[in-house]
Amino acid sequence: MQGIENILITLKGKTMKKTILAALYVCITVCLFAGPVNAAEIKVGVIDTQKIVSDSKAGKAAQVVFNKDLETKQVSYNAKQKELQTIQDELATKAKDMTATAYSEKTAKYSKVKKELERMKSEIEEDLKVRNTELNRKLYTEIAAIVSDYCKKEKFTLILEKTYVAAYDGAVDITDKIIQLYDAAK
Repeated sequence: MQGIENILITLKGKTMKKTILAALYVCITVCLFAGPVNAAEIKVGVIDTQKIVSDSKAGKAAQVVFNKDLETKQVSYNAKQKELQTIQDELATKAKDMTATAYSEKTAKYSKVKKELERMKSEIEEDLKVRNTELNRKLYTEIAAIVSDYCKKEKFTLILEKTYVAAYDGAVDITDKIIQLYDAAK
């Protein structure tokens, strides 16, 4: 060890010393832990998170809640759309019978309702996007906890998400087991 220190002392520049020390530290760490890692049995699993979300009881319940929210918003949007269509039809069929003031008022109302409808659409889309993100975050957090516990309990070395794996043997797919555990936890 003193020989290495003497070499480092003779090197010029602090960055060179830091770089060599860091490299030396990494090499020693790798050498120390390489033996035990190679000796251990490697156990790998693969999960399909989308399938867990869509097939689990909690995922299906979250989808029902989301769809109910979507339907409620769709009803109010459709009502506003119908109001706009009614005004448009009145303008198309009764425009020649209207006074200039009545036509101007109806056109202004049409523009106002059209802007409200566009704003409503944007708000609904943004709200649903936020709601979907919140539901998915909650589900993914719960799923991650189940997977982590399962990993420790069954002594897996690594559990990968299916979308990030180029190819794998179906025997390492533990998705159905995770769904069972997730449903049992709920």
